[in-house]
Amino acid sequence: MDYVIILVTCILFLAYSKYSYSSGPFKQWQNAQPKFVWFPKYIVSFDQPISEIQNNLQKIGFVEVATQEGVYTRGKVYGDFSAKHLLLQVEILEDKKSFRLLAKTFVLFDTGDLWRVCKEVVSSKNP
Repeated sequence: MDYVIILVTCILFLAYSKYSYSSGPFKQWQNAQPKFVWFPKYIVSFDQPISEIQNNLQKIGFVEVATQEGVYTRGKVYGDFSAKHLLLQVEILEDKKSFRLLAKTFVLFDTGDLWRVCKEVVSSKNP
C-alpha cells in the first residue's frame, strides 16, 4: 500500500510539473547567464535580420516544421537531459523581432544549457 501512495504521489508531481511548465510564462532572456532557472522557457529579442536567425538555427541543428511556418525543432523526446539531445522548439515571432524557445517535453530547471542555445541562435559566431 505504501508503494501505491509513493507511485501516485510521483505521478501527480510529474503531471503538476508538466502543467506548470506548459502554462507558465516565458522568461525574458538576458545577456548574463543565469545560474539556475525554474521552468525555463525563454523569449529572446533580436536585432539581426530574420534570415540570419533562421540560418543560425539551421547551423545548430534545428529543422523547420513543415506544417508550421517559423517553427523549428531539434532533438528527441527520449535520451539524456542535455540541451543537445532534448526536444526543443523555437518559434520566430517576426512582427515582434523575437523568438520563443521551449522544451517540447518539459524541463524542471535550467542551469544554463537552454540559455546557451538562445545565445547560439542570436550569436553570429556559432560553434
